Amino acid sequence: MQPSSYSPDLMAAYKAYAASLGSTPKPEYPVSHGQHQVPAGYLPIRIAQFSRGDRPDGRVRLHHWAIFIPTSTRRGVGNFYEIGGSLQTGYFTQQVVNNRHPKWDKDERGSHLVGWVAPSYLGSLETHLSLVPIQQGRPDWNCQTWVVEALRGLNQSHMYAVQTDYTQWFQQMAIVEKAWDVGDA
Repeated sequence: MQPSSYSPDLMAAYKAYAASLGSTPKPEYPVSHGQHQVPAGYLPIRIAQFSRGDRPDGRVRLHHWAIFIPTSTRRGVGNFYEIGGSLQTGYFTQQVVNNRHPKWDKDERGSHLVGWVAPSYLGSLETHLSLVPIQQGRPDWNCQTWVVEALRGLNQSHMYAVQTDYTQWFQQMAIVEKAWDVGDA
């Protein structure tokens, strides 16, 4: 087990929040790979997506994706793991926002439950995410492909993510966006 870099007080708060969640009986949206469930006492792992608006030439940009782990009963408060950077420069870095509400929440376009992590293994999950290679200078690589690559291989009893490919996640996030648009998310 990776030692946690969180204070004992914060870890106790995470564990209390996770314990208050109970288990989820089914996924929130239909998924092609069957049902998955967050065990009681674990924190959910979600893919969150955010609108970045349209390009100056009128073309629609792909949504920004981040891995989101809720850590509070307050909506949108949690740990966000994402890639930031610029397609123009081709330079990206991993960014982490811990236990707070992101500044871009107004642009949220829904999120989807994809797995879970034991609060005591957040340090291990963060180590795993920090080791996911960032592909500099590749026009076919972006925040969405990083999220899919980061979730790949999480298949342990203390941290798990449903294993699927980019196309299936992209289709699932389109369902999430439609639900968001009609107020069902």
